Amino acid sequence: LSAAMQGGSEENTIDENEDSLPRICVESLAAILRDKNKPDELEITALEARIMATAIGKILSSTVLNRFFTQASLETAFHTLVDHSSDRLAISQSPEARLLCSIAACSETLGMLQSAGGLEAVGLIAGEGELVAIRAIQKACESNPKSIVDVDAHLSIMDALIQVEGKLSSLAADAVSDVGKLREVAATCIQTIAILTQNKETKLAVVSSEQSFGCLTTSACIVSARAKVLSQKSEAIKKDVASVVEQGWTPINETLINSVEADASVSTGSGPTPTAENANTHLQLGDLVIVDSNLPPSSNPPSPLKSGTNIAVEGIVAHLGAVKFARGDDWIGIRLTGSSVGLGRNNGSVKGVHYFDCGDKNGVFTKRNNVKRQEREEVVESEEKKESEVQVVEIATEEHNSMSLVETRQEQLWGRLLSTDYDFALERDSLSLLLSFSSSKPHRDALMNTDAVINGMIDVIQLHSPDLADFQCHALGLLVSFTLHLHKPDVKLTEILCSVVESRT
Repeated sequence: LSAAMQGGSEENTIDENEDSLPRICVESLAAILRDKNKPDELEITALEARIMATAIGKILSSTVLNRFFTQASLETAFHTLVDHSSDRLAISQSPEARLLCSIAACSETLGMLQSAGGLEAVGLIAGEGELVAIRAIQKACESNPKSIVDVDAHLSIMDALIQVEGKLSSLAADAVSDVGKLREVAATCIQTIAILTQNKETKLAVVSSEQSFGCLTTSACIVSARAKVLSQKSEAIKKDVASVVEQGWTPINETLINSVEADASVSTGSGPTPTAENANTHLQLGDLVIVDSNLPPSSNPPSPLKSGTNIAVEGIVAHLGAVKFARGDDWIGIRLTGSSVGLGRNNGSVKGVHYFDCGDKNGVFTKRNNVKRQEREEVVESEEKKESEVQVVEIATEEHNSMSLVETRQEQLWGRLLSTDYDFALERDSLSLLLSFSSSKPHRDALMNTDAVINGMIDVIQLHSPDLADFQCHALGLLVSFTLHLHKPDVKLTEILCSVVESRT
């Protein structure tokens, strides 16, 4: 078919006459190579790609370029009268365009196609948002970034990223597969632009282009949308916890103690001694407690500390329940903290059995009636600390007079593009691109004056969840990069950075 196409083409292009031999050949090739699992893509081996790149690479490239150039001439003449987007899309989805992109997806054929104008043609197809073309440009960018800029394919990738918003707004609410495809388009475009901005030879071409601020806005929208979603989830959890507490339930996490009074019989040591049956319902893993070794002999089993000591130590509950070295199910394993570090008896293991992790002589085991929750003074101090962290967010939200790149409507729109699980790949790539752009003063100034982005990252950074750690580190990296370019102290950044250090140590 490739040989027949080559022999039947007199002008090195494929005309649109459906009865012509080259047209029949290219449509037959596209039909034969169509991927059964992905009807919009072609399945081509590396050997087939090399053969076709040699035989018909120039014909395909010339055909696609001629059709785009002809379309551009028509749009110049009638740009105020007709919407030509469907015509450009038809060119991008034609059999010759798909065949060319599939051939270009093989790294070994890029050099062959480049000399025939193939890379430029694939770039024009990518500008219409075709995923297979965007992937091909990304692959070429990884091996030779300068070749992308030489044919202005970087502008097509940036256009494709900016157009995602419009395409997203036109999708129906239940178009899940289309949203997933747009998510991949956005992610691939962002990754490709990030590669170009990190290369010395290509960075200037990207940051100086007209599309650069559009890409900056798009990345900022994605980050802000994720921040808003996470903040809303956090607020919903807080409301649920508050509702549970109002009904008289005991919070199950140490961070929730701040919202309720501790049980009087536990926090003061007064009242009936908890029994083995209900002991573990009063303490939870992670609770901050005091171990008092100076209790009446009748209620004090062998001291967890050295004999003769008469002190109280503090720590965090790391084990609840039965142990192998003694009878009873009301044993508490405690990881010592603060000034009590080094006063323990073990490292969380006793007689070869591992119960929890801690340093040598930083672990103790004791009976439930030797343990008290931390006193109310510490709880109040924790509440005050939380209030100071909340004030950081309030300070950030008060300053809303600067230029804003991100509108509420955009945040809601981009929220559709986000993954529903804890996969933050798109958001991490967006933050990496923002970090790359921040080395350019105009782009950095725009970001630093965008309250929605700064406040969104601050909100996310202050959430306490192991699942968010990686995403939070990327957000912190961007904020820290701003501090390298400050001409005077910045209260907002200083507050959030201090808050992170205090809350994480």
